[in-house]
Amino acid sequence: MEATGNTSRKTDAALVSQLESGVESHVLEAIAQLRESGTPAYLPVLGETLLATTFPEVRKRLLALFGELKSVAAVPFLAGLLSDVRFVAFRKELAGACWQNGLDFSPHLPLFVDLVIENEIEIAFEAFTVIENLDHFPAPEICEKEVVKINRALQTAEGNKVYLLQELRGIIA
Repeated sequence: MEATGNTSRKTDAALVSQLESGVESHVLEAIAQLRESGTPAYLPVLGETLLATTFPEVRKRLLALFGELKSVAAVPFLAGLLSDVRFVAFRKELAGACWQNGLDFSPHLPLFVDLVIENEIEIAFEAFTVIENLDHFPAPEICEKEVVKINRALQTAEGNKVYLLQELRGIIA
């Protein structure tokens, strides 16, 4: 997808129709086309396609596409998907896409800290990796609030989660 931040560009109705068709070959063809020349305007449709599809290959390619996004417009979109309870089944892959695409998720540090604290180890590790790969962090007062949350979570954490939270605290503090 193009690295433009402009989400107001119109979408091609025929391409949207392909994504919504429910025909695996049509959806895969549309994803391939968007991978080459898509814009952020298609992101909401791609999210809904991820939810609606029953085809494993479509899911795989959509999640791979999310990991290749280079537009800053993808940051709030992906953060929104991670926060949306409808996408819980895809949290591990969506969090993985966030560190794979290399975009700056520092404005969403609290979301990723919450994902580490509140989820099983596989999702927690993906969210941890996003934080670990941040080039910069939000304002100190935001980081301090997150360290307080981590300290609170450490009081009841067990097993690998303890180690992950301790390491996370060291990265943010």
